[in-house]
Amino acid sequence: LRVAVLLAAGGQFIGTLLRCFPPDNNWLLSTILICCGQTISGLVAPIPLSGGVLLSATWFPSNQRTFSTAVVMAGSFTGSALSFLIGPILVDDVAETVVANKDGRYVLNSEQEKTYFSQISAMFIMEAGLMGILFLGIFLHFPDRPPKPPSRSSGSERADFKRGLSKLLRNFNFLLLASLYGVSCGVYSGWCSVLDQNLEEFGVGQKFAGWLGFIAVISGAFSGIFFSL
Repeated sequence: LRVAVLLAAGGQFIGTLLRCFPPDNNWLLSTILICCGQTISGLVAPIPLSGGVLLSATWFPSNQRTFSTAVVMAGSFTGSALSFLIGPILVDDVAETVVANKDGRYVLNSEQEKTYFSQISAMFIMEAGLMGILFLGIFLHFPDRPPKPPSRSSGSERADFKRGLSKLLRNFNFLLLASLYGVSCGVYSGWCSVLDQNLEEFGVGQKFAGWLGFIAVISGAFSGIFFSL
């Protein structure tokens, strides 16, 4: 468990750190590094999304596992919800300061480019700093398991990972369920990540779109906790 959590936190830290470079006003190189950073973050993202079950099974007795798993998942979605608010707070809405041309695109002058580049860079640096603190805390103190197992099943030997993965990949029902879940989550996550752009043609601004995304995600997160009680 410790190795998995370190891998997830370390990958997220490296991913957020890559987005902080280069420091100068180089949009092309920044775009490449942002894509690389997001790719690394995406590769390790399944660990915290699925690791809540293992965390609950290792650290909590059986009568508390449903609730603890719900809290872990709610924490993940709460972070996603906050991103809808943090972005508009730290980075100004282009539509409020720049007039779109006939094609609906916003053309920035050099001064405006520097302003937005500075705001976006500051947001990336803040995120990298927070992930660095989190990674350091996990590295210094996150034991693999509690000193005493909270239940008999917590201390039992786990199934071999490679053997279990091989069985899952040959299980049609699992592949079907995973595909359905992955496609639905992927479409939803991709659409929400550009929510302000999707709603822009309806006259919805960046801040209002952020609040819509925040309320939608936070409602789902706390609904999970409520129904787990």
